[in-house]
Amino acid sequence: MKTIQAVLGLIALVGIVSALVRYRAHRLSARAFWLWAGFWVAAGVLVFAPDLTTLLAHKLSVGRGADLTLYVGLLVGFYVIFRLYQRIENLERQITLLVREIALRKPRE
Repeated sequence: MKTIQAVLGLIALVGIVSALVRYRAHRLSARAFWLWAGFWVAAGVLVFAPDLTTLLAHKLSVGRGADLTLYVGLLVGFYVIFRLYQRIENLERQITLLVREIALRKPRE
C-alpha cells in the first residue's frame, strides 16, 4: 500500500464516520446519509483499486481513468454549484417575503 492510498483511505473513512455521526444527531436525512456514505465508499474502493477507473474509462471510451475521474468531478462540481445557487435564490426570496411581511405588520413610530 502506498502512503497516498493510506491517507486517502483514512479521509474516506472519516467521511463515512462523519456522515454517520451527523445522521445519528438528526442533522442529516436518511437519503443524504446514504448518498454521502455511497460516495465515500466508492471513493475508498477507487483509492485501493485505481485500475477500476481505467477499466470503466475504457468502457466509456475515455482514454485514462484519471481523465474520467476529472470529468466526473467537474460535472459533480458544476451540479453542486447549480444546486447551491438555486438554494441561495430560494433563501433570498424567503427572506424578502419575510422582511416585507414584518415591515407591513410593524406600525411606524
